[in-house]
Amino acid sequence: MTRFDPKPVLLESPRIRLEPFEAEHREPLAAAARDSRIWSSMTIDLTEARAFDSWWHDSLERLEAAIPFAIRVAKDRRVIGAVRYMNIARRHRRLEIGQIWFPPAFWGQAVNLELNALLLEHAFEALDAVRVEYRCDAENARSHAAILKLGAVEEGRLRRHMIVLKGRVRDSLQFSIVDSEWLVVKARLTARLVEALSPLDGERRKPA
Repeated sequence: MTRFDPKPVLLESPRIRLEPFEAEHREPLAAAARDSRIWSSMTIDLTEARAFDSWWHDSLERLEAAIPFAIRVAKDRRVIGAVRYMNIARRHRRLEIGQIWFPPAFWGQAVNLELNALLLEHAFEALDAVRVEYRCDAENARSHAAILKLGAVEEGRLRRHMIVLKGRVRDSLQFSIVDSEWLVVKARLTARLVEALSPLDGERRKPA
């Protein structure tokens, strides 16, 4: 019998915690979401209270389809954003890591590297996944580069795939990491994390 059955679970590293959504996360997430720069390449915009409330309730009601996590910085206990396992296909032991967001003050730091390392390790080693997927806007060069640096393989372009802000129809780039690649990917991620020793304090630092 397969172990692949994603459930809410606490994941943590020395500097961040990924916490399953609880009521205490709602207000700090709503505050973090008000920066409009977060949403320019995404299919959602949570700057308005009504949109955030709808997203929050939907996240809690659809835990079979997606497992959301709040991102907390361990140093000062700030909740700065969210990420989720999504497009979960239990029969095929496949999921996507996506809807990653946090304020620009943390872009270019190690937070993205650390949260992906935690989620990938849990997917492949605890859940026995055979495939983890990523997608990004074809026009989002920052996300494109970050996914490739994780060790994911770019598989192609999904043309006119999603409608994003102001009605723009975006192309999406598709990536994956599969189970046979995981040990090599893990070794590279571990080496990068060792180099990323600066604290996550919201200041601009050299990208990890």
